[in-house]
Amino acid sequence: MTCLADVQRPSRLRRVLVTGATGGVGSELLRAFEACDGIAATGMSRTGGKNVVQWDFLGDPPQDIRHRWDVVVHAAASTRWTMSVEEAIDANLRPTQRLLNMLPDETRLVYLSTAHVTGRTGSVDSSAVEDYRNTYEWSKAACERLVRERPNTVIVRFPIVFGRRSDGHLDRYSGMFKLIPAISSGLVPAVVGVETAPFDIVAVDELAAKIVDAALSDDARMVRIGCGPAAATVDDVVDIAVAALNEWRGCHGHEPIQRPPLLPPDRWHRFFLPFARQHFSPLQLKTIDVFSEFEPYFCMTDPFEVDQQVTEPHEVIRRTVGRWAEDHPRGASRAQLPWR
Repeated sequence: MTCLADVQRPSRLRRVLVTGATGGVGSELLRAFEACDGIAATGMSRTGGKNVVQWDFLGDPPQDIRHRWDVVVHAAASTRWTMSVEEAIDANLRPTQRLLNMLPDETRLVYLSTAHVTGRTGSVDSSAVEDYRNTYEWSKAACERLVRERPNTVIVRFPIVFGRRSDGHLDRYSGMFKLIPAISSGLVPAVVGVETAPFDIVAVDELAAKIVDAALSDDARMVRIGCGPAAATVDDVVDIAVAALNEWRGCHGHEPIQRPPLLPPDRWHRFFLPFARQHFSPLQLKTIDVFSEFEPYFCMTDPFEVDQQVTEPHEVIRRTVGRWAEDHPRGASRAQLPWR
C-alpha cells in the first residue's frame, strides 16, 4: 500500500486535502481553503469533478494526491439514513480506516462527524446499532472511535447543514430537503414532531470557516458547532419554510400551499397512523414510511451542546428554502393535492 508520506513535500505552501470535495460541505470547504493565503488546497471525491481528483479509496491513490499533506479534512461520507450495516461500513468505516492507514502522525486530520453521532445514549462508545437512530449515526460513531485514538486529530461535530447565510446556496441539497417538495405537492399529510423541540442548523459558509480555523490551529481535539440554545424550534422551521416557499410561488404565479399540521408523536402513532394503515393506498403508506425517518430529528427536546455557537438561524432557513425553490422550480411549483 502506498503511504501518502512517501513523496517529499514539493513546496513551501501548506498542503491541504479535502475528501468528499463534491458534496455540499466539501465543495464549500474547498473554496474556503482556496481563498486562504499560503494554502495549496486539493479536492478529492469518489466521482471526481472539475478541479477535483477522483479516488474511491480502493487501490493506490492517484499521483495527484500522493503528497505529504499538512492537513487532511475527511468530509467524504454517505449520509443516507437507510443504509444497511454493510453499506454503512463500506461507505463510511472502510474509507476512514484506509485514510488512517495512509497518514503519517504529523499530518493534521480533521474528521467531520455529526451532532447526532451520540444517538440514543448520548455517547459514541456503544457499537450496538440499536443505540443509534439509524446506521448513518452508528457508522459515524464507529468512525469517531477510530480517529480519536490518533494523535494530531480534531473531530468536528455539526448539525443539519443549510445554505450560505448570504444567498442560501448549497451545492447539494439532500436529507431534510426531501421534505420541501413533498410538502409542496401534498405528499406529506403532516409533520410529526414536538413543536417546541430545537432544530439546530448551520449555514454552510459559516461551517466551512470554522472548519478551516480548526484545521489550521493546533488546539482542540473536539469542536462542536451549532446554534445550541439559540436554535429555531421545529414549529419555527415549518413556518419559515412554508412562508419562503409561498413567497417564491407568489412571485412565479403559483397558488400558495397550506402548511401541513404539526402532530405530536403520541397522537400520530395512537390515532392517525393506525387509521392510515387501514385506509390509505400502498403509495401513501410507502410515503409515510419514507418520511418517518425524519421523525426522531423533530422530537429531540434537548439542544445540542456547542463550543462554537452560530446565531440567527431564521434568515438562513428562509434564504435556503427560497434558493432551493429557485434552483428546483419543478419541485417548488407542484400543486398541493389533498390526501384522500
